[in-house]
Amino acid sequence: MLARRSLLAVGLVAMAACAAEQPPPDTAELDRWLRRYVDLLNNADDAALANHLNRAGTTEAADRISRYGRRGLVVDGISTTSEFERIYRTRIETTAADGQRVTMSETAEWDGSRWMIAPLIG
Repeated sequence: MLARRSLLAVGLVAMAACAAEQPPPDTAELDRWLRRYVDLLNNADDAALANHLNRAGTTEAADRISRYGRRGLVVDGISTTSEFERIYRTRIETTAADGQRVTMSETAEWDGSRWMIAPLIG
């Protein structure tokens, strides 16, 4: 029993050390991920957007398409500000096909393997 506990303790310490040694997220990859997000909104591809958002089986993609989709958005710029470790406030500045400026503010999180954004509110 003591050996099992010691092994468990060593495993937990190793896991914590690995978690602490993970490199910081690549914000250039976040930029590419957000640009793909805008492309999917423009294409109004519900299934692909749900997959991109990692929210299959929810109305999240349809809600986002309803709010921002099919507008021919062109990304003018993306800014990111680190809020906490692995959490970024993003601002996507776009221009729609009709010339209207559209700004999307999102909270992005790096989970260690992929980017995600917080669900829409309202």
